[in-house]
Amino acid sequence: MNIPRAMVGTLTSPTPARDGPLLTTSALALRMGVAPGTLRTWDRRYGVSPTDHSSGSDRRYTTQDVLRVGLMRHFLSHGTEPAEAARLAQAVSTDTALPVGERPSGANRPA
Repeated sequence: MNIPRAMVGTLTSPTPARDGPLLTTSALALRMGVAPGTLRTWDRRYGVSPTDHSSGSDRRYTTQDVLRVGLMRHFLSHGTEPAEAARLAQAVSTDTALPVGERPSGANRPA
């Protein structure tokens, strides 16, 4: 699995997920280059959501949540199907090991 080098350091960081500022949906969307509605859709459809979000409250993304969204966006940009991208992003960001050599379905498809 090819994870951007900038994200790798945050995967092994001992820093708790709650450290750092909490980002709103709009702030995170701007940072990631996606529409706020896209983040809400990823939350509803694929469970790529803020850690402490409850119905009726504003979404606030922690450092760990930002990593998960960044991984989702990365996998999608490399041709991975959305459901698989969400599964991989959640597995990687929660330190769940993937089998060695596992590739996202659809990744590295010929252009």
